[in-house]
Amino acid sequence: MLLASIRERQREIAVMRAIGAPPWFILLLIEVEGLLITVSSLVSAILILALSTSMSKDFLAEQFSLFIDGNLLTSQSISYLMMIVAGSLTLGLIPGMAAYRRALQQQLT
Repeated sequence: MLLASIRERQREIAVMRAIGAPPWFILLLIEVEGLLITVSSLVSAILILALSTSMSKDFLAEQFSLFIDGNLLTSQSISYLMMIVAGSLTLGLIPGMAAYRRALQQQLT
């Protein structure tokens, strides 16, 4: 998704380079965008999970004798979330480096 977004904004990136933005700045912008997408997705997922867990807790206990703990953010789940963020930052380097290279090669036409 991020790579497709960069393809759509090639001209915008070229304009930023033309006005003097260094290539590392473009890489940083893309990394921040990927980080914002990841963090907003994680927050949304946690909120939806908390809401659905609280709504279905009694039903699952009555029907299936399945008791779910309300504490979703354990130390293990937080470490998983941090690994997801680290993976997102690492994978964000792929489109970031592609934009970095294109910014060096592309001209405004």
